Amino acid sequence: MTTEAPPWHDDHETERDQVESAFTPLLRSLYRAAPGVIAAVFVDHEGECVDYCVGIDPYDAKVAGAHLILVLSEIQPRVVGLMAGDALDFIVYGSERDLMLRRVSDGFALIVLTSAGTLDEPLLEHIELVVHAIRTELDEAAPIWDVRLAPIEVAVRESGPWVFAPELVRRGDEHIPILDVMGRWEEGEHLPGGKLVCFRVHTERYRELTLAFDVANKSWFAW
Repeated sequence: MTTEAPPWHDDHETERDQVESAFTPLLRSLYRAAPGVIAAVFVDHEGECVDYCVGIDPYDAKVAGAHLILVLSEIQPRVVGLMAGDALDFIVYGSERDLMLRRVSDGFALIVLTSAGTLDEPLLEHIELVVHAIRTELDEAAPIWDVRLAPIEVAVRESGPWVFAPELVRRGDEHIPILDVMGRWEEGEHLPGGKLVCFRVHTERYRELTLAFDVANKSWFAW
């Protein structure tokens, strides 16, 4: 038994109403990644469409992108208020469509619309690849709030009974001062031969972040 692709996902995407950009091939690869993908829209922090690749009316896709940015503006302060860090993404599962917003940076986000029930793990992995490619095109490193970070560098200071505490986070050319260390704890009972020394901190932009020092490997990471 074969499953026919939805009518909006034939061999040709909807005719564009704006010229292609360097982001178009990246969004097109996402649009063609799975039969269930209806639209891939790249928007700025105000919900304005930067580029897209869709199988529906471009206007409808752009409106969806703007609405999801509005939802993000409602969710993000509450996530921070719950001391859960920054909102990275969210998914809405609907009876007809699934919608996902994946933040790319402080200024941009990727919006993906699919038919209901098709936003599966392989597609989520492809979305991450596109996010990475968009950051490369923007010449931006992954933000410090993104839990999918590469290793980071952390400058430390002496700190009484703790021996040391983080003072500054460095990732590439980005330097993020730490204003306050709110707590410290250790983990590692399931890590053979090592442990994690964890710090909950406030950064310069008043974002909460957890920094963990891997004692065995002498490396830092964040979430």
